[in-house]
Amino acid sequence: MLIILFGLSGSGKNFVAEILEQDFGFEFFDADSILPQAMRDCIAQKKMFTQAMRDKFTTDIKNKITTLQSTGANENLVVTQALYKEKNRLEIQDAFPAAKFIHVQADVETIQTRLHKSHREVDPDYAKKISVNFESPQLTHITLINNTNKADVVKQLDELLCTTPKKRTYIK
Repeated sequence: MLIILFGLSGSGKNFVAEILEQDFGFEFFDADSILPQAMRDCIAQKKMFTQAMRDKFTTDIKNKITTLQSTGANENLVVTQALYKEKNRLEIQDAFPAAKFIHVQADVETIQTRLHKSHREVDPDYAKKISVNFESPQLTHITLINNTNKADVVKQLDELLCTTPKKRTYIK
């Protein structure tokens, strides 16, 4: 199974992916790990990405998924990437029609709190600035609300994926 987690910066996509990895046995790939230098520079300078940058990066993500699927021992893969533009989500969906897309959402206060605490490249001000570029998803997707804790996310994943986690070692 291929799962694509997308959503605003700070919504907790990696947190959800780590749960899928630890509790459900998925291999986890954070697409930010192959973010091109030009896009990293935009983040550092608090500039917007161009659509050409997004399109090239989407091609890189598709290629990496193909490689991971062909060489990985695990048939279950979860990929995280914000994917602010519907065009790019649809391009990935066209390449991997069986993929499940999960829109990870959190309220604004939760996102801002997470971004203040994290040491990631995207800071709260930049995240707020770029959030206006996020297009509401029209493609078939599942919504996961990530405002609380691990136990709540596991429960939602159980319901959304109709599976049972491989272990439950979390604390409420």
